[in-house]
Amino acid sequence: MARRILQCAAKAENLFYNRKKELDDLTKLCKTGLRKSAFLSEFARRQEISGQGHPIYLNMRAGTFSTAANFAKELKSQLNPFLAAAAEYAKTIPTVDNVAASAGGLSEHIQAVERTPDTDFQALLKSICGLLFSWRRLASRKDAALPTLIIDEAHRLLEWSLAPKEQQHLRTLVAYFIMVTKERQEANVILCTSEDFFRFWLHLHVGPKRYQPRMVSDLTEEQAREFFLMALLDGWVADGYKFPEDLWKEIFSFVGGRTLLLSRLALNLSSYLEDESLLRKAWASQCKILVDATRQIVEMGFGPMDFQGNLDSDRPCWNVEDYEAVLRELTRAEGGVVSVQYLMGYKIISKAALHSLVQHNFLHYRSFLCLWADDLAWYKGKWPIVMAPSLPRFHAMASIIEERAKCAT
Repeated sequence: MARRILQCAAKAENLFYNRKKELDDLTKLCKTGLRKSAFLSEFARRQEISGQGHPIYLNMRAGTFSTAANFAKELKSQLNPFLAAAAEYAKTIPTVDNVAASAGGLSEHIQAVERTPDTDFQALLKSICGLLFSWRRLASRKDAALPTLIIDEAHRLLEWSLAPKEQQHLRTLVAYFIMVTKERQEANVILCTSEDFFRFWLHLHVGPKRYQPRMVSDLTEEQAREFFLMALLDGWVADGYKFPEDLWKEIFSFVGGRTLLLSRLALNLSSYLEDESLLRKAWASQCKILVDATRQIVEMGFGPMDFQGNLDSDRPCWNVEDYEAVLRELTRAEGGVVSVQYLMGYKIISKAALHSLVQHNFLHYRSFLCLWADDLAWYKGKWPIVMAPSLPRFHAMASIIEERAKCAT
């Protein structure tokens, strides 16, 4: 039993649920020009297997990336599959006239990248630039796909802002991304993050017309049910077994379509499938744990001075009254969604305080109805909007606001 639980835990953390529409759209997007990590890993895997692209995948969750040198070292190591593919491709180019020179030029650029010191950020970008230029000349042939740089947890790039020298490196990297994508169309770059505030930084330093946002949103109820049962029943066979429908409704009404929460819940309930009474007790226990945990997180917003930041921009600039006012509006609004224009127009909170709450993950922010984000297709109000980061957090907000209202009377 313990071994099965460990196996299920490993699968749950990397479980990929069908995102066919999003995968097809992302594939098309990269030809022309989320859980998220599982989504991107699957995209990279399919690109590599199908030969439709050359994924260069950097997971900034693993390791130290606080400097450009650290970033360069990881980038170079992840370039190896593409370098190998490019070297093999160079061998297939016919040695006729100037075509032979193209093959030789590609090989020279591959060697230049390989010779570049691991931690020399500027030199590595320069050598990759030459490689991409040479590869792009050959990529007009249908069998030569463009490379795609995928950076997961891309908001960690902002850690470079801790030192003036690293700030310049970060500006160089952003300019480099714009050059190889929009200007020269030599590669695709995907910056992936779960941090809403990163879009504010992108908007300011990259420009809204230089990137195309996509959002892997929560699952619909039908999708969530299929995903939950797939994770719950994995490896367990029982003829005619049906998960209690009323229990599923209760679970979904509290958890929603958040895949990470559903997968963890499925793992914790999977040992009780043969006894419905134990299954319901296990859900009640898990629900209480989730309620207590989310309530604690929401309550942290009432103590902004407890947060410490490395930079002035990291320090919270909201107060208790700001936070309570926003939570009150969220719990009153249809679907827990409030227009930023409404909050600003009625002076419920300042723009700086609102962005600070987003930066510290107390609010979820969306600037418009993004592709793939079908969970807000019903919303007809004005954009941008803010909402609770998750459905359990919304429930915690509603409970806290109700209690504070009772205490005030």
